Order: sequence, then structure tokens, then C-alpha cells
Amino acid sequence: MATKPSTSFVIATRDRCDELCAVLDRLLDTFDCSIILVDNASQDCSVPAAARIADRSDGRVTVIPLPRNEGAVARNVGVAQAKIVSAVDAVDPVDPG
Repeated sequence: MATKPSTSFVIATRDRCDELCAVLDRLLDTFDCSIILVDNASQDCSVPAAARIADRSDGRVTVIPLPRNEGAVARNVGVAQAKIVSAVDAVDPVDPG
């Protein structure tokens, strides 16, 4: 497995499967980073879709599913796992540069 980069993007999300997959792919394609995804008990396909992306990310994506919607606490769960953090939401556009 590849060494994880020291900078992490933290994404807290709930029920945003399509947007989430797009931002995960964009971050992985654009930055040498790790991604910590904290899912707030999504009822849609967010967790399995993110897990598929994580499986092909060479260890760069960590998925943390929460058993219930914790609201803003979810971001803190992700931040606690990171050394250096940059926060984005599943609906934020991510552009290089």
C-alpha cells in the first residue's frame, strides 16, 4: 500500500451520493492527499459508493460511517483522524490551482 500523504481533506456528508462520488474522484485526481469521509448515517448509496472508491484509492480514502446523524460533530470525528486538514463538503467544487 502507498504511503498516505500528510494533508487530509475531511468530508462530512449525508445522503449526497452523486455529489460525494464526484468530489472524491476530483480530489483524488487533482491532489496528492488523503481523504477522510465521515458519513452521517446516510440512507442512500453514499457509504457503499464511497467504499468502492476507497477500495481503488491506494489507501488514500478512509470511510467512517456513523450509526446516526451527528450533524456538525461528524466533521470533528474526521478532523481527529488527520495530521493536517483541509475541509470540504460533498457539494463544494474542487478545481486545481
